[in-house]
Amino acid sequence: MKKLIALAVMTAVTVSMVCAQITVGAKGTFGMNLGSTLTDDGKTLFTMGYDIDTKNEVMVGGGGAIYGRYNMPFHTPLGVQLELGIFANNGVKVSADSSIEKASMKIGVEATGSASYLSMDIPLIVTYDISAGPVVITPLVGVNFSIPLGKMKSKMEYTAKMDGQVVEEGDFTEDVDIASKFIPGIVAGVEVGLPLGPGSLVADLRYVNDFTKFSIDPGVDGMDPVELGIRRNFNISVGYALKF
Repeated sequence: MKKLIALAVMTAVTVSMVCAQITVGAKGTFGMNLGSTLTDDGKTLFTMGYDIDTKNEVMVGGGGAIYGRYNMPFHTPLGVQLELGIFANNGVKVSADSSIEKASMKIGVEATGSASYLSMDIPLIVTYDISAGPVVITPLVGVNFSIPLGKMKSKMEYTAKMDGQVVEEGDFTEDVDIASKFIPGIVAGVEVGLPLGPGSLVADLRYVNDFTKFSIDPGVDGMDPVELGIRRNFNISVGYALKF
């Protein structure tokens, strides 16, 4: 009896593997930090404690990924996809413009600051294929696990003006240790596939929203990590996929 059960299980697994559809692919990604914001602590660091309004700026990044998708044998359109990707220039970018009038002179400072880092991203997503003639449209949603790599690059550019004339300008950068080791989040979007040669040309639009803030190590013994901001990225990817 046990042998019959084992044989039935092996047969079911074999049939499932044979009937299932497996897709592998690679893609390049272009992204923008739309929605990424500074924390209050991050703003304090950027403005050096002064009460100055800041404005979020767009920061462009990019990277690439490889992935594999397993479509369910019991319902082929439904699939699970696992990816491994690298993305550069995650983070936040802000600007500030402050001026005062003193002794009949207008003194102003314009500044732009950014904090960016490299990450390894591992999305685990559920997909659903919808055929529209030769095109396959695939909504997708899932979780994203992000691991910051290396150090965070902090950059500041400033211009000081007096009565509209530039009197001083400069910039400085600093590499800072990242305290965040693991950042979970959610990812959602849609992929479009078009048959091309033995496989398909694929393009997808996604929005990535981290659940937790990224933080830096202040480098002072006994001092807690400083949370700088939270990542929210809009990404566009183009690649090629093969089905087996």
